[in-house]
Amino acid sequence: MLFLLLIRAFDFILLNGTASGIGAGTAVADWRHALNFNPAQARFRGKIAGSVVYTTPYGLEGINCLRTETNFQFSRLGFGVGLQSLGLAGYGEYDIGSAFSFEIVDDFCGGVGAHALVRNLKEYGLELIPAFDFGMVWQISRLQLGVAVQQLNKPKYKNGDELLPSFRAGIGWEPVKAALLAVDIEKKGEDERLVSGVELRIFPEVKVRAGLETAPWCLRAGIGLNWNWLGVDYGYQYHPELGDTHIIGLSCRWN
Repeated sequence: MLFLLLIRAFDFILLNGTASGIGAGTAVADWRHALNFNPAQARFRGKIAGSVVYTTPYGLEGINCLRTETNFQFSRLGFGVGLQSLGLAGYGEYDIGSAFSFEIVDDFCGGVGAHALVRNLKEYGLELIPAFDFGMVWQISRLQLGVAVQQLNKPKYKNGDELLPSFRAGIGWEPVKAALLAVDIEKKGEDERLVSGVELRIFPEVKVRAGLETAPWCLRAGIGLNWNWLGVDYGYQYHPELGDTHIIGLSCRWN
């Protein structure tokens, strides 16, 4: 139980795609971040997409975390739904989320997200609270800017536990087609964190990634492989106190 309190599902975000290796995703053009960082990312250059990602956080025996998402695009609109679960026998947390984004003008998108945060304690049963997100993304040539607020309604459980809003701002820059640089700044309560990362496209089908974040210091790395409509992503995260986390994800998309 102690470890679960440290890595609650609503704080431990299971990352997929580019962010699984670099950590930053507020302004990275990847629909898989729509329910994680910025609901405005639900709009992307494809019609239908889906993904599933799995990890055992920090290698803790018996604790599993699974996330699955599906995304659709209709002209200027994007819509995504997903589920993240974390837990072990007698305890579990579930984030059932949706994201809706719309292109207000060319290359400028806004988005809203809604979540049902469910906590299942064997002794006390199920408890559900709502949470809401808001975000924007602006594409300027090879530069992308993003801002987002997560849990802006300060969801609160009956026992008094409160989930603080998270404010994020990010930049994604592609100086050349073979490289992506990204930086996120996050503030939650009195805590502040900076996340930065780089993705290099060695071949069109192969991408390697590395990232660094503060508070506490955390190292990330990963690789992404793509074959036509199918993608495989591996991410590695090293936390100085809790240890290693290995993340594996599968995705598919149709244009």
